[in-house]
Amino acid sequence: MAIETGDVIRTAIHWLINGTDEIVNVHPFYVNSLIGTPSDAEILDDIANTILGDFYYAVLAGMSDNIAGHIIDFFNLTKNETYSPLDNPLDGTGAAADTLSHQVTGLVCWNTGFPHRQGRCYLPPFTETGVDDNGFWTSGYLGSLTDFAEYALDVMTGDVCTVHRVVCHADGSSVLYPSAATVPTAPRTQRRRTIGRGS
Repeated sequence: MAIETGDVIRTAIHWLINGTDEIVNVHPFYVNSLIGTPSDAEILDDIANTILGDFYYAVLAGMSDNIAGHIIDFFNLTKNETYSPLDNPLDGTGAAADTLSHQVTGLVCWNTGFPHRQGRCYLPPFTETGVDDNGFWTSGYLGSLTDFAEYALDVMTGDVCTVHRVVCHADGSSVLYPSAATVPTAPRTQRRRTIGRGS
């Protein structure tokens, strides 16, 4: 079945660190509107190459240059349908390959105003220069994380569709739009994080 307005597309973005270890970010995107009558392939390409590029733009310079985009998986939660993966064009562009520990990185939270209904994302590892002598993010890195977080509070516009990063149940139901974003001022450790698992 074709992607329609109102569908929730779970988007899993895969990166490789030094060509082997994998980090994954998962975002559910609610399709707000379609511009014209695009095919599923055109919609997914728009998400992968336009929308995600704008979404992650602020943080790519903080991600080390040994972090390379791998693939992007798509699953339509509303229609229970899987699509073919696309290449991930998002590479880290940080000046040094000296990353923080893979479990220690930037955390972003999106609040919905409902108890226990929050979106979270542990980003791929950042460069060590992003942390000051006291263990906090430098002002530049904190600003980049804040820009990334705030970008998801609004509708994201591509060439053939508009989407919203939402909080929902695993089946795509009970969709909530985030009303505020929170960024801790220091790196966080994802204790349960193992390579190959989503954030």
